[in-house]
Amino acid sequence: MADCGTYAGYVAHVSAGEPTCPPCRRAASDYTRAWRAKNPEAYAREKEQAKLRDRALRILGQRHPNELRGIMSDLAGGL
Repeated sequence: MADCGTYAGYVAHVSAGEPTCPPCRRAASDYTRAWRAKNPEAYAREKEQAKLRDRALRILGQRHPNELRGIMSDLAGGL
């Protein structure tokens, strides 16, 4: 891949559905770390939204366990 070792290379790997190489993973980590440092409020909002999403999914799984198992089975069939 031509852009290996860059964030664009990482995105290209992911878009192609292929494993990311170590230089691209490192570039993605560096990019994310820098973005979080420059955007602390946005990062805090994202963290809070992720907590709420996880809690909501846990509650939905408790309320609809059979449907959850079916969805997970459907998704696993594509692996």
